[in-house]
Amino acid sequence: MKFKTGSILLFHDFGNISFFTVGGIAWGLIETDSLNDDSPRELSIWSVESYQTDNDSRLRRYTLRIDGFCSLHAESMAGEVVSKPLVFEGKELSLNASTSAAGTIRVEVCDDQGKVIPGFSAEDCDLIYGDSLDRRVSWKGNTDMESLAGQPVLLRFFLKEADIYSLQWCK
Repeated sequence: MKFKTGSILLFHDFGNISFFTVGGIAWGLIETDSLNDDSPRELSIWSVESYQTDNDSRLRRYTLRIDGFCSLHAESMAGEVVSKPLVFEGKELSLNASTSAAGTIRVEVCDDQGKVIPGFSAEDCDLIYGDSLDRRVSWKGNTDMESLAGQPVLLRFFLKEADIYSLQWCK
């Protein structure tokens, strides 16, 4: 879309996305559907190019992954990282994560001394792959971690061609 930036306050309506710009600069982040059918929702930032020139301006969209400003990242050589002690509160562990087509993530839960808690080993963890903002971690098909509530645990992540952006305990 091309438009002149002659007015101070402009309203833009693109169907399910509407926003104002002041002097041609878009304000705020907007959560939008991804242009890729199988990708999660994302944050869109809209800006106008050439708004201080006599040339026509253009609207440009930049995107960011939700909670994706930084990540634990592993290339094709597998990596491992251990969390500091965390006190689990909830029933399930959810990851905001993505992998390449060949990438995987496994999660192991250990006590505060680093000993693997039976039923929560990396070998028992179901492979995590794909791209999700809310992927529930499971061990042999079971996501329930309620038995660990209130205990300090260490999470050991095994990653290959993968990114973990965030994690949370879910009730």
